[in-house]
Amino acid sequence: MKKAVITILGTISKPREGQEKAEYFLSDSLKKDFSLKKDKYTNMLPLLVDNLQDTYGTIECIYTEDAKKTQSEVLKYENLNFKIEDKGFYISNTDGDIEAQYSFFLEKNNEIIEKYDRVIIDVSHGFRHLPILATVNMIMQNIKDPEKIEYIFFAKEIKKFTKYEIIDLKEYLDLASLSFLIKNFSDNYTISSNIKIINPIHKELVEDLSNFSKDIMALSANNLFFNSYPKLDKTLEKMQNDLLLKDDIKLLRKELEIFKYREHKRYKLYYKLAKNLTQKDYLLQSVALIAEAKGFYVKSSFKSISKKIKKYFEKIEEKIEKGQKFNKNDKYTYYQLNQECKKIYSHRYEYLISEKNKNFKYITNNSIIKEIKNSIGFNKKFKDFIWHDLRNQLVHANSIENIADVKSLIIKEINEFEEYCMTKNILNCSS
Repeated sequence: MKKAVITILGTISKPREGQEKAEYFLSDSLKKDFSLKKDKYTNMLPLLVDNLQDTYGTIECIYTEDAKKTQSEVLKYENLNFKIEDKGFYISNTDGDIEAQYSFFLEKNNEIIEKYDRVIIDVSHGFRHLPILATVNMIMQNIKDPEKIEYIFFAKEIKKFTKYEIIDLKEYLDLASLSFLIKNFSDNYTISSNIKIINPIHKELVEDLSNFSKDIMALSANNLFFNSYPKLDKTLEKMQNDLLLKDDIKLLRKELEIFKYREHKRYKLYYKLAKNLTQKDYLLQSVALIAEAKGFYVKSSFKSISKKIKKYFEKIEEKIEKGQKFNKNDKYTYYQLNQECKKIYSHRYEYLISEKNKNFKYITNNSIIKEIKNSIGFNKKFKDFIWHDLRNQLVHANSIENIADVKSLIIKEINEFEEYCMTKNILNCSS
């Protein structure tokens, strides 16, 4: 396994006459994995060369001309045989074109990291902006492969020029990566499939985000409401006191509250989700939700008519929730139940109970159908609306409308649902 230490050289020179070398010591967590041959080093470069060159094989240096000159003198002072120019790359001018420097630095830094299976990165010194830029680059590297970067050394100043504690910033890098993932997830409910996290709690969160995302993309509503969302919310709750992530987690939990299932109000939930997903440009998912919301609204309105009807429908819903089979091949589904409710609303009673009507599988009690028909008014525009199948048009590889036109059609559908079912509540649904 190829290993290396990557360090950005600074310009801390050898001690002046009468001045002692600085004292560097390991944090308690690093003492478990490393030990230093001595406790006094001029700065991090001689410390790395003296203690890690043998075990890691290569020390790659990022340097300017001034840093190279200064650290060459330091190495000579420390009696260490190490040639900087043979072990790294050179930044030509720190006062020149910053954008060009950034581009060059990222290209070379990635090039170095890709050469090795495992790396330690030292950002203790360095010059101006490059340690910050290296940190940003490490966040991206850590998202792709968290095992590659083993440690991130930083010499924390305890007493200026005199005493430094070497700490590991890798833990914070994981948190920075996770913060990036959480914010990105809040924007689009997606997460990269190749994300790897080592910390068990953080790993659990990434897995929960991934499962939630899969249910959104597949529009697996029941699993979303009763499994993946509650599990994700529980994991977020466990992490809400994390000092570095708590604000991101608080915002995400608030964003996801719309996925909390509220009994007898599924049509309202679908409506809210359709609006939310339209804003995020998940158009097929949003139009499917609003199509289902129409049937749920009609069904909920029927249940509002009387206790008798409510009890009748709840028995069917119980079979759906338990996954019972209607026959040898088919399970009870909300889709079929909602379709039958829409047909009851749309057709005359005489047709609904006639022998010609073979479409009813669940609602077969004529007295229930009659009570519904006697209690519900009829509006042709609303009938046309609940049967308007925009979802089917889009699913079958729409090639006529551009994306802006499709989105406007979905927004129109959502607005009409809001008018009929939420504002006017045309069927007087009380649940």
